[in-house]
Amino acid sequence: MKKLRIIALMCIILLCALLLTGCSQKITDGEVYKKEFKEAHTEIRIMPIVTTNGKTTHTIMMPFTYSYPDRYIVYIKKFEDNEWKTANYYVTKEIYENIKIGDEFKYVEGRDLVDEPYTREKSE
Repeated sequence: MKKLRIIALMCIILLCALLLTGCSQKITDGEVYKKEFKEAHTEIRIMPIVTTNGKTTHTIMMPFTYSYPDRYIVYIKKFEDNEWKTANYYVTKEIYENIKIGDEFKYVEGRDLVDEPYTREKSE
């Protein structure tokens, strides 16, 4: 049983190493080639919650409410190392309205978001 755990752990470590080698630095400036607006919405997702008391493990399905605000997305591209690299950022409404396709965009930490904004709450 111990050997099986060690083998499983080694497989997980190898998989993580392979996934990380595929990661490259995201571009932070480039030409705007697309803009997108997503309306605010709320959705409920059923998520598995795993609990243990040290001897047994239990999985409970728990509902969570995800609330997404209005999102303004700017897609950029840049030719680097003989290939086109792309990225997208969540920006404020003002930036979204003032920037045009073909304009140069530069990511500013604290102003723009890399990940989609949302809030998550446990549902009853």
